[in-house]
This record gives sequence, structure tokens and C-alpha cells, in this order.
Amino acid sequence: MRLGAHVSVAGGLQNAIPWALEIEADTFQMFSKNQRQWIAKPLTDEDIEAFKTPLSQTKLGPLMIHDSYLINMGSPDEEKGKRAQIAFLEEYKRCEALGVAYLNFHPGSHTHPKKDMRDDKQTRNEALERIAQHMNKTLEKTKGYESKLVIENAAGQGTNVGIKFEEIK
Repeated sequence: MRLGAHVSVAGGLQNAIPWALEIEADTFQMFSKNQRQWIAKPLTDEDIEAFKTPLSQTKLGPLMIHDSYLINMGSPDEEKGKRAQIAFLEEYKRCEALGVAYLNFHPGSHTHPKKDMRDDKQTRNEALERIAQHMNKTLEKTKGYESKLVIENAAGQGTNVGIKFEEIK
């Protein structure tokens, strides 16, 4: 069994490593950028090396990146869907560039205006279909990537989908 935690990257991605070692973790999850902003500073070769070099001197792994909280691939709004697709693809590229095994993400929500649509199977299924389409587009554009996608279930608030395991299988 491998135990880990979500650790801070304050001051640089490489700073996640000593945090994980300090808590005696076997693995860790981190954000590869500010999780509350759409735009990320591109990773430079120096950024990647500053992360990979100290990591290679540890037994930490496999590692996971958590994507931005802003990404909602279930949104029925076309512009928001495009923005989510671009951001999700960028997160996946960052994950691969850093040699991180997994990209963890929340499926999203259908954002239907009614108060409680959890029983509206059609609305939920349409959102799940949009999420699957975004995932497939990303995988088509990144053939050969070793990083894997991990769907994190949602707690069930609001119009989130991915609450039940049958929705994310």
C-alpha cells in the first residue's frame, strides 16, 4: 500500500517533493498551476528539470496532478465547453511533460437552471456524454502519452455529475 497526500507547490513544483518527504508519504498529488486561474505560465525545460531531478532521487510515486477547479466539461454552454477542452488538454500536457502518472479531475456539472436536477436522467446523461466527448478529444490529441486520466467522484452538491459510480464507470 502507498500512502500520500495533496501537497503544496508554493514557490515551485519542485517544492512538493520535500513536503511529501517531510510527512513520510510514498506518493503525492499536487496542482501543476494555480487551480483557480485559466491561464498557466508554460512549463520551461528548467521547470521540468527542477522537478524531475530531485524526484528521481526519491522513491516517491506514482504521482498525481489535480486539474483546475474551473474546468467543467459537463457544461451545455458551447463557449464554456471549448474553454474547458483547451484547459483540460493543457493540464494533461503538463502532466505528461512532468512525467506524472495520473491526471485527476472532477467530471463537472450540467449547470441546468432548475434547483435540483439530480433525478433528471436526460440532463445528467447529456452532461456525461459531453464529458466523455471532451475526454476522447483529449486522448485523440495525445496518442502515445503515458499519463492516465483519473475521474474523481463528486460529493453530490448542486448540479454535479459523477456522484454515483455508475456515472463514472
